[in-house]
Parts: sequence; C-alpha cells; structure tokens
Amino acid sequence: MARARVPIGGIAAAAMLGSHWVAYFIAAPDPHERAHLLRSTGHAYLPIVISVAIAAAVFGLGKFIA
Repeated sequence: MARARVPIGGIAAAAMLGSHWVAYFIAAPDPHERAHLLRSTGHAYLPIVISVAIAAAVFGLGKFIA
C-alpha cells in the first residue's frame, strides 16, 4: 500500500492545481488579465507549477496503471 501513495499523491496534487487553474481561467478568460490577476494575488508561480503537476499526474497514472 505504501507504494501506491506516491502515484496517488501526484494525481491528487495535479487535480488540486488543475482546479485552481480552471478557477482562474473562469475568473479571467483574457490571458493578459489572468497574468495580472495571478501576479497581484501572489500566484504568479501557478503556470510553472501546473506544468510540474501535469508531469506528476502522468507519472502517477502510469505507475497506478502499471
């Protein structure tokens, strides 16, 4: 069971960050406005973290399926 924690954790982290991205996308559909909103709220790192989360989700799903 301990081996399943890492893949499931990666999937959960990706889901959490993905939901944040969707919320910001709905709140500010314009990319320039969204970038300004992210900077002003202290979430300017979010696009980079989303990329890492996608990689974690792919890795997690791959390990979970295997």
